[in-house]
Amino acid sequence: MAAQNFFGLDIGTSSIKVVWLGKESQGIKLLAANSAPSPARGMLTESPTDQEALAQAIKKVQQDAKISTNKVVSALPESQIFTRVIDMPVLTDKELASAIRWEADQYLPVPVNEVSIAWQVLTRPEKVSPNSRMQVLLIAAPLGLVDKHIAILSKAGLKAVSLETENLAIVRALVDRNSPTSLILSLGAFTTDICIAKGGVLVSTRSIATAGNSLTRSISAELNFEAAQAEEYKKTYGLLEDQLDGKVFAAMRP
Repeated sequence: MAAQNFFGLDIGTSSIKVVWLGKESQGIKLLAANSAPSPARGMLTESPTDQEALAQAIKKVQQDAKISTNKVVSALPESQIFTRVIDMPVLTDKELASAIRWEADQYLPVPVNEVSIAWQVLTRPEKVSPNSRMQVLLIAAPLGLVDKHIAILSKAGLKAVSLETENLAIVRALVDRNSPTSLILSLGAFTTDICIAKGGVLVSTRSIATAGNSLTRSISAELNFEAAQAEEYKKTYGLLEDQLDGKVFAAMRP
């Protein structure tokens, strides 16, 4: 079995997660996985001291998982990424590569020279008429976010092979081109990402500020628990209606 020469890393606001895969004749095998709490503020911090603490925490999670490679593919936080499906005149890939920054400028909330842009063609008609249009998934990440991410990885002794959004990684892991149109929810500590995938391709995404911590607060208020106890009950009983007379489930209902 051949281990991949890179591992996956997700730096969340509440936890750091790593996974390392290997290829074998039957498919993909999990070689290692690990997680640990993120230092306070995680990737949101601009403090050099906090960033050093985050880098050391990442390094420890990797070492504890016994992941030997220092090459990493890391996820960028969806809440700080601009993602949109745009309609464009039908272009070849070469033409699109030249035109995408000009097209993106009218959609982005910040100057185009302040972001790193990626794109993916979603639909392109085979027969082209004067009114034909194509759909393109536009993704833009602030350069400051990208630079900070790479700097923290470097402090942890890691080399970034690639950076991509969390939702692109989730869609690729869960669905393929033969899957039906799917709604995928990624529930984090502070935000919930909502993805729609069609034919294995991400076609729409949105982040909302209701997530795991909101559920913990609801349990704490409803059952008069301390925050730590409420968090444990949420993890243990979740949405199971037949546990504890359904009290935890009821506390988390809208």
